[in-house]
Amino acid sequence: MRSLTMLTPTHPEWARMWESLFDVAGSYTDHNPESSEYWQYVGTFLIQRPAIGSLLPLQVLVHQFRHRDRAKCCKPIKQMPNSFGRVVLQLSASIEYSRGWNSPFREGTLMFTR
Repeated sequence: MRSLTMLTPTHPEWARMWESLFDVAGSYTDHNPESSEYWQYVGTFLIQRPAIGSLLPLQVLVHQFRHRDRAKCCKPIKQMPNSFGRVVLQLSASIEYSRGWNSPFREGTLMFTR
């Protein structure tokens, strides 16, 4: 499995990953009219997770999104104390797309934030 993949809008996973973003952030765009910034798809990555004494996978396939200037009027993102301004989300890919690699994580689970 490659460490970086860029999916195209015609890929079957495309709609699913944007739906995962919507479930977490509450919007597909979170358009900021002052800066004209919005959510952007950065790529699909295989990330390393810290070993924390469990049997969960140490590597997870994630879709990464970024927002360079998320407005304070946007819906706050759960599990993120500061989900405004520059935000990066990594959401777990679907079990089907990862070919079972991401089991037992639910599709769209927030894996990492910055």
